[in-house]
Amino acid sequence: MDREDIIISKYGVYPKEEYRKEIRKLLIEEINNEEYVESHDCLRLLCFLLFSIGKVEDCELIWKAKMLNMDTGCMIDALFLCGAGYKETLSYIKSKEGLEKMELFVTKDVDEDFIKEEVINEFKSYYNVM
Repeated sequence: MDREDIIISKYGVYPKEEYRKEIRKLLIEEINNEEYVESHDCLRLLCFLLFSIGKVEDCELIWKAKMLNMDTGCMIDALFLCGAGYKETLSYIKSKEGLEKMELFVTKDVDEDFIKEEVINEFKSYYNVM
């Protein structure tokens, strides 16, 4: 069983909010150990799980993971920033200083009418979870 399988088996694709702190901790560890990691698949998965939980303040940690390097910038979908919803995320970003680049990225790359359940279903299919 690889690390992604372990994470999926523990949290599923609809992790309970009680796991949020633990998932954030794992993501921070992945970010801090980025230079030792061969693949960023777990980083992407952890960002997805935070997207699935849908707390707006997690967009900052997801952004940090996305901006880590060119590979993670391509791997981590922009709409993972919007787990709480497009409008809610933009409102949050605008209320914070220093997030202008993230705001530009979201307005340019995320369809404001995206359907969260469709994104989750894509991941379920990718990880063969039903």
